Amino acid sequence: MKILLISDSKTDISIAAINVNIGSKHDPDDLPGLAHLCEHMLHMGTEEYPQQNNFAEYVSQSGGRINADTHFKFTSYYFNIIPKKLKGALDRFAQFFIAPFFRKDLIEKEINNIHSEYNERLTDDEWRFEQALVKLSIKPDHPYSKLNIGNKKTLNETPKKDNIDVKDRLKKFYEKYYSANIMSLCILSKDGLNNLKNMVIKRFRNVKNKELPVYSGCPFKDDDFNTVWLHVPIGYIRKLDVTFAFSEKREDQMSLKYIKHLLRHKSEGSLLSALKAKSLCNNIEAGDYPVDTNIHFFKVKFHLTKKGLEDSTDIVEIMFQYINMLKKNEPKKLIYDVIKIQQMSDINNRYNEKIHCLSVDDISKITCCMQECPMKEIFSKQRAWQSYLIKDLIKEYFTPQNIRIYIATKACESETDEREEWYNIKYFKGKIPEGHMKSFNRAADAADSSTELKLPLKNTFIPMKFDIKNETNKII
Repeated sequence: MKILLISDSKTDISIAAINVNIGSKHDPDDLPGLAHLCEHMLHMGTEEYPQQNNFAEYVSQSGGRINADTHFKFTSYYFNIIPKKLKGALDRFAQFFIAPFFRKDLIEKEINNIHSEYNERLTDDEWRFEQALVKLSIKPDHPYSKLNIGNKKTLNETPKKDNIDVKDRLKKFYEKYYSANIMSLCILSKDGLNNLKNMVIKRFRNVKNKELPVYSGCPFKDDDFNTVWLHVPIGYIRKLDVTFAFSEKREDQMSLKYIKHLLRHKSEGSLLSALKAKSLCNNIEAGDYPVDTNIHFFKVKFHLTKKGLEDSTDIVEIMFQYINMLKKNEPKKLIYDVIKIQQMSDINNRYNEKIHCLSVDDISKITCCMQECPMKEIFSKQRAWQSYLIKDLIKEYFTPQNIRIYIATKACESETDEREEWYNIKYFKGKIPEGHMKSFNRAADAADSSTELKLPLKNTFIPMKFDIKNETNKII
């Protein structure tokens, strides 16, 4: 188990979080949602503390809160509490990962709670898109294609029909996957480091290490690419999503932020300004989204006008003109330095001397970083400028051959011919027409880039120097 202890004598709160590198990707094919159910059940009592919700009650009565999340790749557990109650909380928390108590009556109760979570998502268009439609464009035998949240059907009705003992399978899932070698623990408290170390060793030394391997599989097949998906949302929205798939390395992260910053920039010469000039688009979002270990989507999301919905092919073509302009221009260190997500965090880090400003969410994110980063880099502020990484990323992944297009609008309902199983989404899937692909390729490889598309000018409102100026003139 990786462990990071943070001692801050000025903090008035203690925080602890554990990240287990096991998530819904490990659900068995016949029990989608089992990892999520396991997360719920660890809160429902352990052999040492068998009372239902014992941990939650102890923490809430001690001025704190608890939470947990099941993701595709990992599961996070975290809480905060007043410092004098930290030992008692860790006593209970550690038992989650040593000897949980899977009571059958509580399993059924938690399945009902999970089904309520599922029902809440049925009218959330963003969730429906990410968790349902995108999954349809993944290999059907890849774990990412499955329903990760679970519901009554997957965890109760179908197992009963197939004579599956959910309690038995839940225990086997826990015993197989909950291993110390894929866990990371972070604790922040006012206690000294030696005291924290002794607390942790005493309580977590019995977490079993099963030497689990960490693995990944590519979720894409060749015919997943160059496809267009029309789907009917719940709300009255018009949205175009262009998705690129890529294998991310850790050193690519700041390069992706550079690309994201430029694709969603709003200044003169930006992609958005060009689309607004043609009345095609109101706003652009961009960002990368993890799918599996080292496998990510990079999505460019366009909020369309009515005209933009009719001319969506033109939008994709102009996007590739902009990407072509990025390829032809050497990456600018000045832009890299003033990217808000980098530069403003550098300013904050420079003057943020109080480590107790860290929140529960911060500590939880640290445990996630600990799974992938060398420990010495967890709090690293250094971001090396490597322009070749930006050029390589654009050249290798931001190509017409690596896209899928999703269009959300109620206007396409008559064109849909299929329904998704879990969220009842009406959709149509087809190949991008050959003529459109040719226009995208021409835009991406044109010898001369569009003159209306340019890199942003220097932002003079972001400070670059922080030295105190010497006094030169004295007032008498």
